[in-house]
Amino acid sequence: MARASTLFLACLLLAGGAFAQEQPAFRQGENPYQEELELTLGQPMKLYVEVAGTRFAELTITPQAAVEPGKSVKCQVLITGSRPAAGKVEVTPIFLLEDANGKNRERLTPPKFKVKGERPFEYKETVTASGDALAAAVKLWVFLEVAE
Repeated sequence: MARASTLFLACLLLAGGAFAQEQPAFRQGENPYQEELELTLGQPMKLYVEVAGTRFAELTITPQAAVEPGKSVKCQVLITGSRPAAGKVEVTPIFLLEDANGKNRERLTPPKFKVKGERPFEYKETVTASGDALAAAVKLWVFLEVAE
């Protein structure tokens, strides 16, 4: 009976470990943070960077309508992360859309936002971009500045 209990307990511990979600490693970034990413509209782009005590996990830019040349398109910007450090900070996000030749197609400047200390955050905002820039863009320059 003791063997069966021990075996059952061991199975539970192994199963619990298999289902535990592993936290991604956040690399340290300078403030302001800048990085070039492959642009994937509508899909999360992984950042996993910590800047001045604020962790930025993923960035998603999703067009809210069809991307058509000559027309403006509203896009939702979603940034997820957390602030393990104490205190409130203000984040300035700026994004540059680039084409395959490295030419700047458009600058997206959503409003600054505040992040409270010791908790996760989800920032959602709408920006407008030209359909021409969105259609041509293959890279995204991400600029994030954290101010206390």
